[in-house]
Amino acid sequence: MSNKVYSFTKVEKRRTKSGAYALGTGIVSLCVLALFIGFGIYKNGQLSGTVCLIPYVTMIGSIVGAVITSRDRSRTDVAGKYLCAGYRVCMVSAILHGCIFLIGILKVIL
Repeated sequence: MSNKVYSFTKVEKRRTKSGAYALGTGIVSLCVLALFIGFGIYKNGQLSGTVCLIPYVTMIGSIVGAVITSRDRSRTDVAGKYLCAGYRVCMVSAILHGCIFLIGILKVIL
């Protein structure tokens, strides 16, 4: 008897670019966060409310990117070049945004 096992079913993975988009979104979100932290320090925290909403829009984008890449990573029929990197960068960006948000709330309370 032969020890070789033959499989005639080939699972073709669907290629996706969601990881590349998520990676770009996460990098832009981190850059916007760093820019607004620096700008807030320069202005001594005296920024208008509409200007302060811009980092939160990028936070929402990074959360959406993390959710989409997480969903694609869990599927076995999807492959992408930057799925893991996009997921990690988006998660780091969302966590940093959340930390800054909590620091802002604690500063107002205390």
